[in-house]
Amino acid sequence: MLSMIPLPYRIMLFALLVAGAFGAGYNRGMAGADAAINKFANDVQELEIALKKEQSMIREVVKVEYVDRVNTIKEKEVRVVEAAKEAVPGQYDLSNGWVHAHNAGASPKIDLDLNLASDSTSSFVKDNVALQTVVENYSICLQNAQQLTSLQKYIMEVNNKIDEENKKRGIDIDLPDLPWKKGE
Repeated sequence: MLSMIPLPYRIMLFALLVAGAFGAGYNRGMAGADAAINKFANDVQELEIALKKEQSMIREVVKVEYVDRVNTIKEKEVRVVEAAKEAVPGQYDLSNGWVHAHNAGASPKIDLDLNLASDSTSSFVKDNVALQTVVENYSICLQNAQQLTSLQKYIMEVNNKIDEENKKRGIDIDLPDLPWKKGE
């Protein structure tokens, strides 16, 4: 029966059949690819929601711990400053040189001037009053240190949670060592 159809029409019929098969296969492949892409997008969205939930829980735990420790530092500061005011006897007046050297060490805006630092005249600042300032400065430093420690803990715990999720999915991302993890 095919022999009755002239050759150019047979070639055209064959080309149409090949094009139709290609088109059907292409459409079926695109539908499968679209389904796979949609599934992947949904999986990513679910993972993102789960990680944000975990991140929020980690943030709450770290924040509560941070606030508790900072409050402890502040309470201790208040007790020691009160003791410096009330119980520690003010026996000596500090020199102007001592006050200048302390202020230069405590402030990045003040440069140490050796002429001022060598001034031995009385500043009329008692040693127990200077103790209060030193305690307040230490308290600020301890609060900053706690803030940095808590931030590092938060980042490490979130990264560990992300690594766990990646490991469950067979994803292995090798990140460089973080400087604060060297001691582990």
